[in-house]
Amino acid sequence: MVTKRALLLILVLLAAGCSPGDSGAAGSPGTTVSTVPTTTTTLAVTTTLEAVAEAPPSQSIEDALRDGVIPEIAELPFNRRVRTELEETSDEGVWMLTGLSRAVEDESMENGCGLGDPLGVYPVDIVCTLEYGELLLVDEGKISKAYPMPGAPPSWIHVTDDSVYTGHIGDGGLPDSTLVRIDRDTLEATVVVIPAPFDGGTEWLPTWHIAPAGYSDTYDDAVHVNSNAPGTPVSSWIGDFTVDLDAIDQIITTISAAQ
Repeated sequence: MVTKRALLLILVLLAAGCSPGDSGAAGSPGTTVSTVPTTTTTLAVTTTLEAVAEAPPSQSIEDALRDGVIPEIAELPFNRRVRTELEETSDEGVWMLTGLSRAVEDESMENGCGLGDPLGVYPVDIVCTLEYGELLLVDEGKISKAYPMPGAPPSWIHVTDDSVYTGHIGDGGLPDSTLVRIDRDTLEATVVVIPAPFDGGTEWLPTWHIAPAGYSDTYDDAVHVNSNAPGTPVSSWIGDFTVDLDAIDQIITTISAAQ
């Protein structure tokens, strides 16, 4: 068996124009023997080996198109795409609330946090990495389904027998809130945006449903972040709170049916 060390030596010799059988000893009188620039060549070979070993994309282009994920995010290796905030396990896999890795966020700052087509439309073709989040269904370490949530990274999650509920809790930086319901059989998602009374956003994914103005009070009755109202406890990375699942269902059904 050829060891890695032997293989590397062969690659170095070939890169230098020598055959593996060359001894490197002095030749006959009057013959100039060239030396192998091992330091420079070894660096080149190491770079090549690293490129071969590079991690594969986190998602295929076909799956990314299906899920509405921009190509620049789908092309990222899993460890650069996924920074896990929270996860819940179910029969179909692990549901993960994620953001992009800190490294990707830092690199995007050269473009003002933009990732994607700079001439495209936000958030369909380009996103701000600092405001981007996803709900991912992961099975055996691979993304089975992705739900991109630009401008509204999910803050909480709850899994029932029939559905997965999640959403973004509006805050000072991203004031609009969202409610998301995913059918566990079909994996289809319905997303409703609850615009903030002031300074809310206006650019959302075209498949999302926008609640009319004045829906904030109705939302507060369903998601009990700043109250002690009884309800269903949910998993959240921003703190403990409860929700009223029946009220959430009513909001999502009413808003989505009207649009």
